[in-house]
Amino acid sequence: MAFRISAKLSNSPQFVAKPIKTNWEGIELTVASENIEKPTIWKIHENRHALIVHLDGKIETIETEINRRASKLNPPTDGEFWLIPANYEYLTYTQGEAVRYAEFYFDLNYLENLLGEKAGNYELLPHIGHYDNFLYQNVKELVSLTAKSDDISKLLGENLSQAVCLYLFG
Repeated sequence: MAFRISAKLSNSPQFVAKPIKTNWEGIELTVASENIEKPTIWKIHENRHALIVHLDGKIETIETEINRRASKLNPPTDGEFWLIPANYEYLTYTQGEAVRYAEFYFDLNYLENLLGEKAGNYELLPHIGHYDNFLYQNVKELVSLTAKSDDISKLLGENLSQAVCLYLFG
């Protein structure tokens, strides 16, 4: 069974997900806001790669498990990300205040077409609570582009989403 953060799996009473229909081939993006004052659990188990980027808000406690390997982290800063490879089990226990995050899912067939020979030449490893300025700036731009419907914004979104894919998986 596939679990996703935006599927409202937590006990948070103030969960707001803004599903965004992207015109970017092979990528699904959701921006979510959630009040995590009460202990909250997020889960993912997908047959595609997932990327979660913390956009803003205060997380006081965070413990993450990927494929049953646990990590207790310092509270994340804006821009920290979690990369969950396809078919990995992700579980996070968290508590804090109101938070906002971007949730991306990458279709494996799309990545294979985009990357060509490189697609099968590596083993993708999970990343937990890492900060990367290039990734953060591009994700913020992608989130802002979803509010625009003009052709230039769509083209820029397509190019930025491909750049993010090449950066993460290439």
